[in-house]
Amino acid sequence: MAPELLVRHYNVGLGDCIYLQVPDSRTTRHILIDCGNKFGQGIELEKAIEHLEFELPDDAGGKKRLDLLVVSHPHEDHLKGFDTTLFQNIRIHRIWLSPSMNPEHPQAQGLRAVQAFADHALQQLRSLPLGSRQLEILDSMFELSKKTAVTALLEGLPQANPDLQPQFVHAETPTDDLFPFDDDAIRLQVLGPMEDIDATYLGKTDVDIAALQGLGATVSGRDAEDVAGAPTAELQYPGNISRGDFDQLRSRLLSNAMAFTLKSGELVNNTSIVLLLEWRGRRLLFPGDAQVKTTRGGAFEEGKSNGAWNVMWAKRKDALDAPLDYLKIGHHGSHNATPWTSKPWRVRENGKRVDKAHPVNEILDAMLPEVDDPKQRRGLAVVSTRRTRAYEKIPEPELMATLGRRVANVERYDEPPVDGVRVASDIDQPWRTDLMRRDNGEALPFIDLRFEPLA
Repeated sequence: MAPELLVRHYNVGLGDCIYLQVPDSRTTRHILIDCGNKFGQGIELEKAIEHLEFELPDDAGGKKRLDLLVVSHPHEDHLKGFDTTLFQNIRIHRIWLSPSMNPEHPQAQGLRAVQAFADHALQQLRSLPLGSRQLEILDSMFELSKKTAVTALLEGLPQANPDLQPQFVHAETPTDDLFPFDDDAIRLQVLGPMEDIDATYLGKTDVDIAALQGLGATVSGRDAEDVAGAPTAELQYPGNISRGDFDQLRSRLLSNAMAFTLKSGELVNNTSIVLLLEWRGRRLLFPGDAQVKTTRGGAFEEGKSNGAWNVMWAKRKDALDAPLDYLKIGHHGSHNATPWTSKPWRVRENGKRVDKAHPVNEILDAMLPEVDDPKQRRGLAVVSTRRTRAYEKIPEPELMATLGRRVANVERYDEPPVDGVRVASDIDQPWRTDLMRRDNGEALPFIDLRFEPLA
């Protein structure tokens, strides 16, 4: 019997921790894509890595061998677990990082500016009295990146692994610099991000960056300093500003901070390393949290702010324009990370406005075509997720339903609602790490998908 390819999604909460066993001609390659969670406990990540150690083969020095570690992008739900001590028993041979993690990347100055403004705005908000719901949202947004994990990836893990240097990979990285397989029928392509982050995903013009700097100045101005130090636990008003003016100030600061943080998060998501693994006739796609834009009809435009999916469809369409055997659902089932929308595309024909299916839907139709008969479906998908009050619409119910009409591995779950949001129990969904259970009702620690070779 030919060896099978394994894709394992560890159940770590709202986060990704994905382990691959890829049979090669003379050995099996071991790959880990991301290790993080949001709102979860560190114990969940510790258990995943402890379990991973048992799966890995022995290496020199009494350690276990991990051939490739991929960190798709620097958000804590993807890198929170990269603590040096957690990986002390594992010898890592290669690390791939998103170019957005390179502090000296010359084509990400705009991205770094947005991140700095967002961090400063959120720091200012922590000094203001906010309501409990605002604090919950703020806390969920505050630590989008985990600085200790970034330090471990850039410094700690390389120091602990001889001759290991992090490699910042992108769609234009030369093929010879990527992961070598012995079998010519196996290829690991990097479809995103593009090297020039600012020009591709932010829109690289002096006007754009100047506008961001101006908006940053309004967030960090004297008004914020006037109310710094006010208690955060209760809504107590400072005495040097009227309640009406203070309410307007707090609203403006909150709005600006949210806008900056959302923009920063969007940009970083769009710098996700997107991997297409072609293995003996199989096609598996790992898109990180790459986002899609529906503006401009989903069209890519040079020098403008573009979504990663829109960029890949314009520049790497040949790699995406065919059915997949597996798709990692991006951003834990968020509406903005799978190239599909129920919103119509309004165009003018013969002087009349006509609603059509949105052009971005062509991408998902190509990768996971909708097929009525489940037995005729080829693709599998998994959503690594957990519904929370901070993100009650993750996973997005309408998206889960449309994916449930496209993939072969579906389940109907009796999902408890969060703030009234859930997927109905009579709707097919892709497998979800948060809802898969053993017969006794216990949560599964991981979900395995196995693929036999086709060629």
